[in-house]
Amino acid sequence: EQEANAFLIVKLRKFFGTLHPLFQRKSLTAEYETLPKLFTALHRHKLHIDMESYVRMIQLFSYFGQYQNADNFFNEALELCPPEDVDTTLKLWSVKLENLCRSGQIKEALTTLDRLQNTLKTTSTVLYNPLLRVLVDNRHKEESDSFWIRMHSDGVDLDVESFNIYLKGLAFRGEVERTFFVFREMVSLQLQPNTQSFSMLLHACGRAPWHVKGYEDIVFDALDLMEAAEYKPNKAIYTALINTFAQPGDAMAAEYYFWEMHRKGIQPDANTFNALLEAYARAQSVGLKYGFKGRYTPPKPWQRPCAALDFRPL
Repeated sequence: EQEANAFLIVKLRKFFGTLHPLFQRKSLTAEYETLPKLFTALHRHKLHIDMESYVRMIQLFSYFGQYQNADNFFNEALELCPPEDVDTTLKLWSVKLENLCRSGQIKEALTTLDRLQNTLKTTSTVLYNPLLRVLVDNRHKEESDSFWIRMHSDGVDLDVESFNIYLKGLAFRGEVERTFFVFREMVSLQLQPNTQSFSMLLHACGRAPWHVKGYEDIVFDALDLMEAAEYKPNKAIYTALINTFAQPGDAMAAEYYFWEMHRKGIQPDANTFNALLEAYARAQSVGLKYGFKGRYTPPKPWQRPCAALDFRPL
């Protein structure tokens, strides 16, 4: 029983540690077919299943859209969870809120959070961070912004993960000024930015209109913040930096930092090469739709093609 339980936990941890819906879809499908069968077998033979396995399994069903199965396992786990185990109860309710958001029941998730605040008397990030992550990942702009403000008004003790989640949403929306503002707020709270924090900051810089005066050196403002934090760049940071210069098609700057990686002994991976190739491709993009690409060159305005009318007789 202990070996089967340990095997299940290891498989679930491995699954969520390598979660990537774009590049590992085949392996995810195989894991999705295997793990529920193993979990059901343990359940059928009435073997003990710990709460961590329940939490991971609920997340698995929720991720693949099996919301009813996730809800059934949540109800079962909540009955088995000891009332005095507050930490496990919070984890279970966090995956419940995540499941509600993924299924599109955002209002019900917020109502459930209100009830939990009145019942458990807590504003732990264990409840708030998963909800914010789902809102950001599903591109709910207004809902994520409102929920971020609510986290401040509720007095949530924000951590680095909270800021990284919101920075991701701002970066992918191209709101570079707010990204810098939220990043400086994190530093002002004596929180230490990590690799994901600086990666999201650089990603936002890549979406800034560098041809507009005032934005031309914004990426170096991000590098100054990194230097002020005495953060040593690693492979992920260099990949994000190369991708930042790839967005406006500055292949020379992207290649410069690519070779700087080699000089420092940092080995690039597939993502690094993809970012460099993207820089080359965007630098050579010409034509009516794309215009000339360059760091400080404004793109040509896109013109709707007019259909040529043929008035020749049939």
